[in-house]
Amino acid sequence: MSHKKAIAITCFVALMWSLAGFNIKMIEWSPYAIAAGRSLVAVILLAPMVLRKGFQKIDRYVIGGAICYAAFNYCFITSTTLTSSAIAIMMQYTAPIYVALLSWLFLRERADIISVGFVFLGMIFFFLDSNSGGSLKGNIVSIFNGITFAGISIFLRLQKDGNPALSMYLGNVISAVA
Repeated sequence: MSHKKAIAITCFVALMWSLAGFNIKMIEWSPYAIAAGRSLVAVILLAPMVLRKGFQKIDRYVIGGAICYAAFNYCFITSTTLTSSAIAIMMQYTAPIYVALLSWLFLRERADIISVGFVFLGMIFFFLDSNSGGSLKGNIVSIFNGITFAGISIFLRLQKDGNPALSMYLGNVISAVA
């Protein structure tokens, strides 16, 4: 693929990714229906890539990544419908902190406790802000955006020699069926 084409595709994906919160707010379906519909489209689009590789080993890391992805999908969409898109997305990007903690627990890697502390302090400020535009339930569900997003990262790292797309595919299958 040419460099220009790669940049154009990356920009297009970034645009689509940034419209997720807006689109979720505009669709008048339940969060579960939105998550299922979104996952069904992803299953259709990912199928050729996953099926082209033929039979692939499905191990506990693939399943773990799939479950985390399905849970993330539901948490992100539910929190976006219940609170502001900004909070839902901000809490999603707390994932590196959870990755640091989970990597310390499961992968025996060092965690930067000072950075973790500052992010948690920032999260507390979000919840104390009465102008945040969301409900407490939505804010609580949004915390799980970051936790489940971190779970995806951990399981994908554990699949060093596997096919991470298989986890995403199966996660979307789980999410569409559920």
